[in-house]
Formats: sequence, C-alpha cells, structure tokens
Amino acid sequence: MKNTLRIGAALMVAGLLSGCGTVDAFKVGVRNSGARAYDSALDSAVYFQCEAASAGAVRRMFAANEDLWEAWKTTCGIAIYNPTKPSALD
Repeated sequence: MKNTLRIGAALMVAGLLSGCGTVDAFKVGVRNSGARAYDSALDSAVYFQCEAASAGAVRRMFAANEDLWEAWKTTCGIAIYNPTKPSALD
C-alpha cells in the first residue's frame, strides 16, 4: 500500500511540474492508483472477514441477524449452519 501511495504522490508531482497539457493523463494516473489502493483494501477486508476472523467473532457479528448471516455466507462462499440455530441446517 505504501508503494501505491508513493506512485500516486509521484504522479501528482509529475503532473504539477509538467503543466496543463498532461492534466488528463495525471487524472487518469491518480484515478488508477487510487482504484488499486481501494481494491487492495477491499481484498484485505474480505480476507479478514472470511478467513482470519475467529468463529466467535463471526457469530457475534453476523449470526444474530439472518440477513447478515446470509450475506456473510454469500460473500465468503461458505455453506455452514447458523450457530444461533444449531438444529436447523441452512
């Protein structure tokens, strides 16, 4: 992520120093750099939500609400039962 920020800063400085002729190229560079940073952050968030979170954390955050539970299962691609309703398999 630091590299993405450095690239974005370098593009900003280059754009400011090169004049108005490259404003569009500068905007595209910043947009692409920002998009990559947001994509990386979202990938990390999904990883932690689906792979790194403990079972207890998942249960506390998602299982109490059926809509959240279904969204979590869909996002993570996991087919398991709802721990708040252990007698009913999904």
